[in-house]
Amino acid sequence: MDSGYSRKLIWDYINGYYIENVDELENDYKFMMDVINITRDKNMYNLCSEEIKSNYEFVMFMIDLFKDDIDFICEIASQYINVVEENSIYVKDLIFTMCDMLEEYKDNEKYWIFFVKRKSQLYRILMMV
Repeated sequence: MDSGYSRKLIWDYINGYYIENVDELENDYKFMMDVINITRDKNMYNLCSEEIKSNYEFVMFMIDLFKDDIDFICEIASQYINVVEENSIYVKDLIFTMCDMLEEYKDNEKYWIFFVKRKSQLYRILMMV
């Protein structure tokens, strides 16, 4: 993954050094993906703008990177689903992806939340036919 930003800039951001355009960087999903990929710190998600948190590519990156933290990825997925248009192909894909990822956690309430969302999406698709 290459955002086009220098490693020095990314490390300066990680180390908390002064950066003139920090707000702009925190609003660039590719920059934040690089930062999070290097740090592996899910708390960096909190520094991201709402715009980034509603970026499908960024959300899928986070879910893949932190797939072992079910609570965290469910929170990210739910936040995305709540702010993006319900009929978006990205929302549908995310719901199906989450259901597949959580398949082995059928005893977890979070699985059932996405399961119901998936069934709802399938029902809507069938109604369109």
